[in-house]
Amino acid sequence: MAEAALKSAAPTVDAQKIARLLTREHQGRGVNISEICRRLGGPAEGASRSTVHALMNGTASPKVVAKLSTRILATFQGGESKETESMPANRSVLSPEAQIHFGLSGDPFRPQVRIEPYTNKALDQVYKRALNALRYQGFVSILGDPGSGKSTLRRRLMAESAASNGKLRLLWPEFIDPTKVTPTSIVTYVLSQLNQAVPMNAMARQARLVQHLADLAGDDVRVALAFDDCHTLPDHTLSALKRIWEWESGSYSGLLGLLLLGQPHFKHRLERVNFREIASRLDVVDMPEFRSKAGRATPAAWEYVTYRLGLVGGSAEALFERDAVDELAKANPTPLSLGNACNAALNRAFLAQEKKVTRLIAGAKDEPTAIRLAG
Repeated sequence: MAEAALKSAAPTVDAQKIARLLTREHQGRGVNISEICRRLGGPAEGASRSTVHALMNGTASPKVVAKLSTRILATFQGGESKETESMPANRSVLSPEAQIHFGLSGDPFRPQVRIEPYTNKALDQVYKRALNALRYQGFVSILGDPGSGKSTLRRRLMAESAASNGKLRLLWPEFIDPTKVTPTSIVTYVLSQLNQAVPMNAMARQARLVQHLADLAGDDVRVALAFDDCHTLPDHTLSALKRIWEWESGSYSGLLGLLLLGQPHFKHRLERVNFREIASRLDVVDMPEFRSKAGRATPAAWEYVTYRLGLVGGSAEALFERDAVDELAKANPTPLSLGNACNAALNRAFLAQEKKVTRLIAGAKDEPTAIRLAG
């Protein structure tokens, strides 16, 4: 019965290979045999310590392999656990040995690569909305999880500013502790960045900035101010930013564009009563993910993996099953997390001496101190 179920499953599984794969990957990191036994059903299901050792060593009988294969298959395809809904996105480095094994010239998903950044239609749309906010003094917030591409967006916008011949002044302060940023410190920063003297009196400081922004607008110079980690800004500072955005001088309004980058939970702050006026004016844009609202992987996930592998001489078609990338993207929907998950899967495939990441290998789970088999 177990063998029939195994043959009908896709992909099939070699229980001995999977057991050896996992134990080798965690070699020297405290492999927890008892945990493996428990996850595979324990002695009652035939998964005693001696059986697991036999699986690890490749000495288990065909009967034992057939009996446990279906459970291992279900484990790695998520058939018996909801834990597969979220995979870890810890930094994963593709080992030099794995790079050689797959014929790659380097780690395809290493961070901070000085290359033309990956983009797609959805990311370009976010970029255009952010750029329009800067050009036309909008009030926009771009929200996304860590690794979703906000830093890449920032670099693209700064490059646009640098190429504008001074017509677009994008100011991006680097505050050590955003929770202590005050409206006064913001006004002081903008004046200093625009090479203006900073009056001692707070009211005179504001008046100086308003007048200078109006003068720049008269010269067709656009000025915008952007913040990282907007979700950490104090309440009174967020309220002040709304008032700064509403500054007017003579026939000029919208003197300063505002762009706030942060994490998705910032939306919850906007639901508070005291932020009602901000929420009604702030244009909130979500960074796109590799996972749809229905929980399925988007085509962009495959495009991203193809792009990154191509940078180091690799081919997504040769190294990954499409179902494997979909499996990884559903649990790792940002570029950073998907890259880490792909590297981890490639490392697992190398340890198993496979030339391609299958859905089965993609579904395996890593843990730093013990093997976790969902089951």
